[in-house]
Amino acid sequence: MIRFALAAAAALSLSAAAGSTAVKIQEVSSPGGLTAWLVEERSIPFVAIEINFVGGASLDLPGKRGATNLMTALLEEGAGDMDAVAFGAELEDLAASFEFGASDDGVSVSARFLTENRDAAVRLLREALVAPRFDAEAIERVRAQVLSGIASDETDPGDIAARAFDRIAFGDHPYASSHNGTEESVSALTRGDLVTAHRNVMVKDRVTIGASGDIGPEELADLLDVLLGDLSEGGAPLPDTADVDLAAGATVVEFDSPQSVALFGHAGISREDDDFLPAYVMSHILGES
Repeated sequence: MIRFALAAAAALSLSAAAGSTAVKIQEVSSPGGLTAWLVEERSIPFVAIEINFVGGASLDLPGKRGATNLMTALLEEGAGDMDAVAFGAELEDLAASFEFGASDDGVSVSARFLTENRDAAVRLLREALVAPRFDAEAIERVRAQVLSGIASDETDPGDIAARAFDRIAFGDHPYASSHNGTEESVSALTRGDLVTAHRNVMVKDRVTIGASGDIGPEELADLLDVLLGDLSEGGAPLPDTADVDLAAGATVVEFDSPQSVALFGHAGISREDDDFLPAYVMSHILGES
């Protein structure tokens, strides 16, 4: 499902630019065994790549909640022999765009770069994915940003309600707590914890890849091995499936605020259910949650 979504998103972004109503999605396999879905469009002078590492913050070790989130935020803060300033300058010189994000279920990487700068941009992105520095100064600067966000969430009625709901619904599963971590857990994270989170999450056997733009199957196959070939094959085991344990009733969290927030929920349906997509569309019509 994730793979289809990545490829479909790439296709949709290109159909208007190419003026075509039909989109061809190609499955590409690299010599090193990586697989990607490609929408080739030679009429535009750039390449877009979407990468997702399945597992995400759900792989945080006990007592290390927030490690994957902080690790991901540091991927663009220096890599290889470049510190954060040098990395940022190189990225700007190449007119490339890299975005990194963490969620409970994945670490996402979005990259855009011009065809003429493709090789250099791929080498730079490879350094961020394979050899992040996790310099002390960068860790403390980004940690402070994460802690500021956590402090803000503690006074947001919507976030307070969501955290209470998750604790009730998911029990001991990682879903029961915010992937950002807590002030206590994030403050205690060490560089070693971030290295471990990187090793557990950024692995080849749980990666999905979508690509689009000015690149052909053979070129993409070679690019994949340059970009991801040096990652480990496997990481930490995925957590068990989350069981939703909700009894009928109401839970009230007292908070001094001029407006109340109400959150309703119950167990949903699986992605394999025939009604999943209709229910998903209905959810957006009703308010998106």
